[in-house]
Amino acid sequence: MSLRHHTVVLLCLGLCSAVASGLAPPLSDAEVRELQQLVDRITNSEMTARRFNPRDMVAVVNRLQSLDKHGAMRVLQHRSERNRIVIMRFLFDPRGGELHPTLYLPWDEYRTALNPSFPAVVIEGVPIYLFPLGGWGSGGAIPPVREYFDWYRQNGSLSQQPLRPADDPLAVWQAWVDSPLRQSIANADTRQLMNADQLVQEQLIRMVDTIHPREFDEDTLFREDVSQLWARAVATLETTETRWDEALNIYVRSDDGSYFEPVPEPQYKEVSWRVPVEGRFVHFRVHRLSEKYLRLSLEQVCNDAPSVGTIKVRVVDAENSESEIASIILSGSFVSGTSASTRGLPLAKGMSLRAIALLDNDPIGDSHVMSPDQIDPSPPRPSQFGFD
Repeated sequence: MSLRHHTVVLLCLGLCSAVASGLAPPLSDAEVRELQQLVDRITNSEMTARRFNPRDMVAVVNRLQSLDKHGAMRVLQHRSERNRIVIMRFLFDPRGGELHPTLYLPWDEYRTALNPSFPAVVIEGVPIYLFPLGGWGSGGAIPPVREYFDWYRQNGSLSQQPLRPADDPLAVWQAWVDSPLRQSIANADTRQLMNADQLVQEQLIRMVDTIHPREFDEDTLFREDVSQLWARAVATLETTETRWDEALNIYVRSDDGSYFEPVPEPQYKEVSWRVPVEGRFVHFRVHRLSEKYLRLSLEQVCNDAPSVGTIKVRVVDAENSESEIASIILSGSFVSGTSASTRGLPLAKGMSLRAIALLDNDPIGDSHVMSPDQIDPSPPRPSQFGFD
């Protein structure tokens, strides 16, 4: 891995002049598609913070802020995936003291006038995502994305403060340590405090990999003590003066602008299968987290549907249905929604799977062969997008 040097170039002259004049630049269809590609990649399909990289959120929020509200909504509304909710929480300020609508969370006590967008918080200009503090699923059904779009149209205004990370990443960490939000979490539950600290550390480790090259892959991050990884990053940052380069949207060395090229993270396509259960919406998902590990999730939404028995999905080797890889079980007694998932299931690349659904142990459906190894095309670096 080698250090790169760059010459700061003044970019986006047309955009800058339009913003200076108070007019949002018009969006071409190509620019909408370009922005949507970045939007598609900045949050993972699980809506969890573990793989969230704040610098990508900085890029997309600041670009959307330069548009008017209509233009920003135009970019976001072309997709229905629920990760748009995360972007909207960072992009909009609620009007009149309203609190942002929340996911189903057991931590609403942290969503106050000081933190109306929780679990999205901004610390020293860095967007930090804290969902979920200690778990993996939403703990219940997530309202349709359309409800969030409608709420933000009526109650939200584009934030006027661009996201501009502090030049010293250690100042970001210290601001988190001293924050009233962290103190309120500590007062409520010390275990949740440890989880929150770990989520912040994981996100900062990703963000500073242009100064402290990442020494882990996803397998390592899921299993090694994150505090140790963060301690090694801190040792580098304590001996290296840094600054945030707004043109490149990364941290660089303050003396000469040099940096390590960020290591792209592979993004695997999620495999989804609708489980055939009458009267409810049930999805089974397979998502590869890394070269070695999968995550399986089963979710049902059954608003006022009749109660059914226990739903079980068996995941088997496509070549040998007797070889069970894993199974997930949901109680059918819920009348709103629920979910269940595995954590980091080991599985070799290239293995094809089948999913078999059972209701009270009677087979009700069988998936086609599932291949969880497909990778989404790597997008351009955010700083390379031609927003002019």
